[in-house]
Order: sequence, then structure tokens, then C-alpha cells
Amino acid sequence: MGSPAKKSLPAMLKLQALDIVERYHVSGGIGPDAYSNAPSLHPMAEAKFMLSLVALLNAKVISQQRFVEYAAPVCLRLEASRISLFGGGAAWGLGFRYGDFSAKEPFLITSALVVEALSAALATSLLDKKVASLQKAGMRTLTSWLRHWTLAYPGTELMLPRYSEHLHDPIINAAAYAMGVVARSTDVAESETASAKEGLLLIAGLRVKGAGWPYSASSGIVDLLHQCYIINAYPTDMWPADNDWHTDLISLFDGGICYLDVCTLVTESFAPSRELPIIRKIGDYCLRVERKPARLWSLGELLLCLSRRGRLIADEPERLRWKRTADRVARHVMEQFESNSEESGFVRHAMHGLHGIVELLAFHREDAQVKGNRASHDK
Repeated sequence: MGSPAKKSLPAMLKLQALDIVERYHVSGGIGPDAYSNAPSLHPMAEAKFMLSLVALLNAKVISQQRFVEYAAPVCLRLEASRISLFGGGAAWGLGFRYGDFSAKEPFLITSALVVEALSAALATSLLDKKVASLQKAGMRTLTSWLRHWTLAYPGTELMLPRYSEHLHDPIINAAAYAMGVVARSTDVAESETASAKEGLLLIAGLRVKGAGWPYSASSGIVDLLHQCYIINAYPTDMWPADNDWHTDLISLFDGGICYLDVCTLVTESFAPSRELPIIRKIGDYCLRVERKPARLWSLGELLLCLSRRGRLIADEPERLRWKRTADRVARHVMEQFESNSEESGFVRHAMHGLHGIVELLAFHREDAQVKGNRASHDK
């Protein structure tokens, strides 16, 4: 007997995505985190799970009935975990105690991801009116946060929102993500979307060409996860036409046998050695590239970023190049799940990985549909 036929990458992506979805659904969203071993509910993971479900529905991988079966409990859990803010608004926290912050500390990045997910779920028209009410409350928080909880970013006239209720330092990726959710919204005042887009344009000006955005004014860390958050936050029509954000991302973090996780912008330089990080000269800076493999959620967000970029490209050879790059990242993501790595058990990490897998699956299915239509037309 011959060996069984090897499954195609899209087939493997689909099987793995559906397996992850079912396991998360059965768990009720409860699990550990890289920063807390205690099993708990993670609103950020819930948001990524919901975004993945919407993408699976839109790609016709799951039915409307199955979507509602999976999505409705998520909405109930997000309602139960909401934090009241800004007089009737809703925000969300980590779901676990972190440092000096309680599990109920509202964080901007978590709240923005949840509102994005609720907005996407609402657009399916398959969920009840309570979801619309929760989404509206969340969007109210984001717009109020962007108006009232802001500080001047050091050295600029740019006003950026604080990171959480009690952590006032503006963090670039969280600010960009919140602005991106508002900028892409169709249910807030035009003045709100215009202000958010203006903020995104100013944040683009903070980028160091060839490297990316520092974590904050006080930290020169340039890590893969947060670079992808920033890029994914922007409406796609605000991405630069020359793709330099995406190509810089790949050239900076591609470590050959694996993707790297973090770099640091510094002003001093020193000779590299086996013990010290890799040093690259970037304009007026030196970039220390740490020899640390990318984490699962970093890889998942990168896969999401590359797949979204590729799906916008009309030129077939260029589109294929982006897809092949995304395929390579996907294999690293899938290896983590197939090996049952420790990170694949962290629900926030796992749901970032799922979201990237689903977006690439949609990319492949979209191209297969075009190819099939073309073949039918040529007959």
C-alpha cells in the first residue's frame, strides 16, 4: 500500500483552526497565561477568538449556525467581564492580577481589541441586540478615552492616550490600536474618525525608518508583536504604497531558521560577539537584535499582518511572494500547536496564533476561488 497523500497547507490550516476553535469553545475561554498560571478568563483572548470566528464565517469555513453557537457564549462572557467606565461605557482588563494592577484594571489595548471584535461580530447581523448595546458601550469608552485621558508625547505636540486607568504613560501600540478601531468605525461621529486618523498620521511620524516604532518615549524596545499591532491598527488605505512597513518588518525580524522577537534602539554601539546581541546601524541609531525566537502571539500577529497585506495585492507574482512568506510564518505557528508547546496552552498566545492561521486560510481560499472561476470561464 502506498503512503497516504500529503495534505495541502490550506487543508492543514483548516484542520488546525477548527481544532483550536473547538478546544477553546469547550474550555469556556478559561486557561493560563504567560504572566499568570491561574486559569482565568482573558478578554483579549475572547476578542481574538471572536475575530477568528468572523473570518471563518466570511471565508465560508463555518456555517452561520456554527458561528452563533461559538460566538454567543463569548458575548455573554464579555458582558460579564466588562468594567464600567466613562458613565455607562464599557472597558476590559487582563482578567488577572498583574503587578500592582488588579484583574479589573481597564487597559486600552484590551478594550480596543474587544470593541474591534464586537464590531466585526455585529456586522454579521447574526447576534442579538445585546451585542449592539455592548459594542456601543465599548466604543463610547474608546472615544472618551481618546478625548479625555491623554498626555503629550515627550518631544512632540502629539497627544496620546494613557495605557490604563492608573498607568498614565502613553504606549504607542495601544494608542494606535484604539485610534485604528475608531478610524475604521462607521457608527461614530465623523469628527471622531477624523481625529483618530489625524492621530494615526502623527504616530506614523514617530516611526524610525528601517526599524519601526519604539515601545514608548522611555523605551527603545522594538518588538515583533507590537510592531504588528501598530501596522494592523491602520485602515489599509493608510498603509504606505511602497510596502516599506511590511518589508522592514520581515527584513528586521527574519532570523533565518526562525523569526526573532525583540530589538532595541540604542545610541551607543559596541562590537558584536557570540555573547552579545547582533548590532545593526539604522540611521542615527544602533539596533540591538536579541537572539530570542519569536513568541507564538508575535508570530500569529505577524501572520495576520502579512496575510492582510497579500490579499490587497492585485499583481499575481507579487501576491504569490507575499503568500509564500506568510506560509513560512504559518509553519512556525503550526509547529507550536502540533508540538503542544507551553505557549500554545496560554490562551492569549493561542488565540493570536489562531487569528493568523484563519487569515492565511482565507487568503488561500480566496485565491483558489479565483482560480476555479477562471478555469470555469475558460471551458
